[in-house]
Amino acid sequence: MASDVGDAKALEIYNQLVHHTISESLKVDDTDKLLFYYPHIDNQDSFQDPSIRKFQQMNGDLGDKMADAFLKALSEYDQAIIIGTDCPYIDSDLLKKALISLQSHDIVIGPAKDGGYYLLGMKVLHKELFDQMEWSTDTVFSETMQKVKNLELTVQQMITLSDIDYASDWNKYQQLIQSQQ
Repeated sequence: MASDVGDAKALEIYNQLVHHTISESLKVDDTDKLLFYYPHIDNQDSFQDPSIRKFQQMNGDLGDKMADAFLKALSEYDQAIIIGTDCPYIDSDLLKKALISLQSHDIVIGPAKDGGYYLLGMKVLHKELFDQMEWSTDTVFSETMQKVKNLELTVQQMITLSDIDYASDWNKYQQLIQSQQ
């Protein structure tokens, strides 16, 4: 996106998306929120809610980072959901539905219109879902679903949503927001 709108505007959009995602997650009561930072933890940021626990992301590709986050979360909790910070359509109701669905399914996944996913939940780490994956492509969701099928896991698919990868995605979202006001 920075190539379309410049570094400063891209950072502004990123910050708005992160704040939205965290704000919606904070509306889900009785859950801890694990926030993963890269390259370092910012203890002076605006996310000071006591339900937020901060961790540093490990090095590696997106799959390595997600597997590590699940490993940390599932070492303490019965289930975990990872959500991306680039989907402004995520809301607390969707997160609550995903948590409820995870009680009766092995995997919960929220597909993105671009072929990836914005949410992934599990009760047991299935690292195979992250192995040999070409991230940021339009086949991530379909390849993940094939791996879920091969592992014979039960899966609940959430609603398909758009994420923000390009300036045009952001502009569509802004138009939607303005039309709702």
